[in-house]
Amino acid sequence: MNNKLLVGFDAPLEQVLYVDRSLVEHDLLQAIARTNRTAEGKDYGLIVDYYGIDIAAAMSVYDQKDVDGAWFDIQEELPKLDEAHRRVINFWQERNLNIDDDKEACVNILNHDERSRAEFYQLLREFLQAMDAFLPRPQALHYLEDAKKLGELKKLVDDIFRDERPEDAKEKVQALIDQHIQSQGINLKVSPVNILDLDFEQRVQQRRSVQTRAAEMEHAIRYHIRTHLDDDPVYYRNLSDKLEEILQRLGADWNAIATEFLNLAQKVRAEQTEVSENQPSARIRPFFNALIDALDSPTPEISTQLQTFSTELVDYIYNQSYVIGFWNDLVARENLCKNIWLKLEDLNVFPDSKLDGLADQITQLAERHDANRGR
Repeated sequence: MNNKLLVGFDAPLEQVLYVDRSLVEHDLLQAIARTNRTAEGKDYGLIVDYYGIDIAAAMSVYDQKDVDGAWFDIQEELPKLDEAHRRVINFWQERNLNIDDDKEACVNILNHDERSRAEFYQLLREFLQAMDAFLPRPQALHYLEDAKKLGELKKLVDDIFRDERPEDAKEKVQALIDQHIQSQGINLKVSPVNILDLDFEQRVQQRRSVQTRAAEMEHAIRYHIRTHLDDDPVYYRNLSDKLEEILQRLGADWNAIATEFLNLAQKVRAEQTEVSENQPSARIRPFFNALIDALDSPTPEISTQLQTFSTELVDYIYNQSYVIGFWNDLVARENLCKNIWLKLEDLNVFPDSKLDGLADQITQLAERHDANRGR
């Protein structure tokens, strides 16, 4: 295949070229260029030289200014790897910790400190990317154990705080980290705890530190609020306020905080999964909450009246909107909002100043829940 796959050969997925004969000048550039085509998931090309090409001699025909920076000695990059490693290790040493300490202690110091978490993620990303440039060369082996430990720590930080940051390691480095994490008995396929899971308490109790247990419950609740806020804004704003009240009231009493967070999570699970005769169903609850929230101090009689009204209103909305493409029809959406406004006015419970905002809020809730039904 001599010279057959050089000029005119364009396969973007091509990433590795094995050289087993002399290549110089134009032929060498063409060979290298075969692996330089961009493709999804491809960050670089590799040339494996079995022959032993003298790059400087092979390119001597070109003017020096044309080839400056075209190649470099990988050994010159080693100080960058060493510096990246030093910086991420110093991050913990400056906090009187190291990555061989109890990893939960490292997690605890990052709680309520988003800036430090962002700094850790950035330093780790720079270190792991530098590692990727050297692997599988032996120069990288000196740093491999720390890369594995830092990767395991990042997995714990991800699971607790759920910052949803991009992956830091390239595929070959991540594979080594994953292998190490699994060797510690950690199942990579298990998602972070969900407050609605029946085994929520059991999984949280696996953390050795009560401070870590409190942090895991706090951020599980925060994640639940963040991902469901639009489904029931009133309910989840109140839940967020309650969480903040616990933190402010109890300070650093982690045992008390953990107890109250567990009770709060259990209360949410019961409210979200259990049906009570005296409470609106899950289908009606977001609308009922929006209506109740619009009143300052509703009496029990008004609450009962609004629960009945909410059921009738939701049935009406769904009957009107149960047409494919309804929410893309601006006229139909506006007419629905107007009719909701009229029903709210006829109820004679809400002040006129709140009718416009409340009708719009109910319409938005209806659209959100219709989307959640997959239509």
